[in-house]
Amino acid sequence: MIGSSQTQRERGPLRTGGVVGAVGAISAADALRLARQTGIKLDIDGDQVSLEWPDTSAAQAVIELLRRFKPEVAELLSAERRAVVMWINDRFKSGPPGRCIHCGGAGRQDDLFVALFCGDDRADIHTSCHPRWLARQEALARAALGIERDERSRLNERTAT
Repeated sequence: MIGSSQTQRERGPLRTGGVVGAVGAISAADALRLARQTGIKLDIDGDQVSLEWPDTSAAQAVIELLRRFKPEVAELLSAERRAVVMWINDRFKSGPPGRCIHCGGAGRQDDLFVALFCGDDRADIHTSCHPRWLARQEALARAALGIERDERSRLNERTAT
């Protein structure tokens, strides 16, 4: 038995089409919304959908819905990913040369800068700061785009601490 959190990579073609439940027809968008409400984390890499879920019967039922709608869910996740990247790119601003756009620190011999470019804008960021900066930008984008309803509250909690 796998612990309380499992990771599964879905592969191969799955049946598609509408599913009729007790309250009516369910779409791929409904399945995606249910997945997030159930605590399932979804990601897309190319055409591969990655899932991470709590070990609950509710999550298992939603995973069955996601399997039925895999092509449509993959398309929705890809569209969300493109929207997040566009949101970040549209708001990217140049930073002061020699200063990290995330922490504001100067260059360090043991933590080199990575140069970020978007159009004519350029900024430096420490290698160690990049993952945190990117995660924050993605969280801001998801919240602004309304992709995950509770993302804004989680972001506000992180900002307050």
